[in-house]
Amino acid sequence: MLVPQVAFADTVGVSQYRQRLDSVRRTLVSARGSTGSVRVSLLGDAQAALRGTSAVTLPSGETLAIDDRSLVAGVEATDGSLDAAIARVNTRIALVSRIGAPEVDPARADARLREVGV
Repeated sequence: MLVPQVAFADTVGVSQYRQRLDSVRRTLVSARGSTGSVRVSLLGDAQAALRGTSAVTLPSGETLAIDDRSLVAGVEATDGSLDAAIARVNTRIALVSRIGAPEVDPARADARLREVGV
């Protein structure tokens, strides 16, 4: 008999979201170093963890909807597939690390525009 499953996902802050992604990365790296049923189990753990976040509260107070399932969707328990999933998670971590830390400092940009007479 099949029983419907309810997905429990929550809204977290940026730092907690990054911690979750770091945890997923560690799990995938552990899976990469494992074999057989342990590898498959760890991959399942990573997939489940990514379903745990539905939104991130940005420093501005706004909420950004998140769906990270694609980061490990269709991942097989092969080395190449796990490597690709780890790379996708690493890219997401790099993007999340930039939230709230823009490359352009607005005050410096305004000052520079005044200097050049724009």
